[in-house]
Amino acid sequence: METVRSSRLGLRVLGALLGIALVMPPASALAQQALFRPRATELVLAQPPLPSSAAYSLQLVLDDNLQEGSFGVSGGLGAQQFLWFNRFTIAGGAPTRLEQVWVLFPGGANMSAGSAVQIVVYADTDADPTNGAQLLSSFDTTIQFADDNTFSTYDLPTPLNFNGATDVLVGVIPRFIDSGVTPPTSPASVDTSTSAGRSWIAVWNGDPPATPTLPPDVLITRIDDLQPGGGNWMIRAFGTTLPTPPIPAIEPWALGLLAAALALAAMQALRRN
Repeated sequence: METVRSSRLGLRVLGALLGIALVMPPASALAQQALFRPRATELVLAQPPLPSSAAYSLQLVLDDNLQEGSFGVSGGLGAQQFLWFNRFTIAGGAPTRLEQVWVLFPGGANMSAGSAVQIVVYADTDADPTNGAQLLSSFDTTIQFADDNTFSTYDLPTPLNFNGATDVLVGVIPRFIDSGVTPPTSPASVDTSTSAGRSWIAVWNGDPPATPTLPPDVLITRIDDLQPGGGNWMIRAFGTTLPTPPIPAIEPWALGLLAAALALAAMQALRRN
């Protein structure tokens, strides 16, 4: 069944997208282009499987565990660094702690384990990344697997605590790309079978800054605006729901003492006046 689905999706993707280069607003004399590369191998479920809810009660996932292709950005003759990220929503209620990020990297040209990437996490209180977001965490690491099938997993250097409902943006910058020199490369794995409308791309004039604040100076848009049907980046985030501190109960005798103390304080205030 997976083989049949692979063939069907391959034909759909190839027919709709193969060879398409979508020109973005130019940042200089050379325009950036978003380039889609359909998956060349049979679809298989990505590994490892989702962790148990006992291990991570907070699970932020958009994809269906199948990667149909990958995206990259080209500036002129070579690849360009950019940011791809998912917008997740943490519901209100109990406080939560974000602890781990998973990223599926594709195989293909110029993709290899050990290549430098940057993981970034933002908080966005208005569900609109185009007008900015607060950078909460940014750390340098490397690709663990680049095979279309195996998630690289990263523990946040410092877990992030959230006390209420908010949007969290989790993304990746391919720092191994030497912009304008590295041949065209597609480092961002995507699930194209459905779209949650929450996967974004951000492009700067040149490399993203070391502190990649949003919005960028060239383009920020959803993947849905770059290809028919959109898709979901294969980026996930995990954490735990923290226990809500109980409200201490006040015993009746304690309420009586409190009332007596307040009455005494009121009488003393009246006497002074």
